[in-house]
Amino acid sequence: MTQEQRALIRWLTLPGIDVSRAAELFVRGPAVAVRDEDLYDYYDLDGFPNEEYPVQYLRVANHLMQMNVTPPPFVEHLLVAVSQIASTHEILARQTLNKLLSLGYSPARIHLESMG
Repeated sequence: MTQEQRALIRWLTLPGIDVSRAAELFVRGPAVAVRDEDLYDYYDLDGFPNEEYPVQYLRVANHLMQMNVTPPPFVEHLLVAVSQIASTHEILARQTLNKLLSLGYSPARIHLESMG
């Protein structure tokens, strides 16, 4: 992972940023495979306003998970966001849960089944 990619993550979480626009620009960038030792450093989405912007949060998270083989450390936040948008953005919610399943997070199956 490059310094530029880390800077983009930090940029996404700046206070006062246009979250929708920033997320759109971020997901247009390249997907990155993250080494295990870099995982927590790279996935620093703590400042992301996920409760106010669950759709954008899931889009960014799905982009971050594209080339990885283990679930991210923010699974619980993903599940909260999925529950917030399941009725309005079902495809994105399912995409997120399916990605978590593919990364070995088996409890995602329960959430998928509850969506019907």
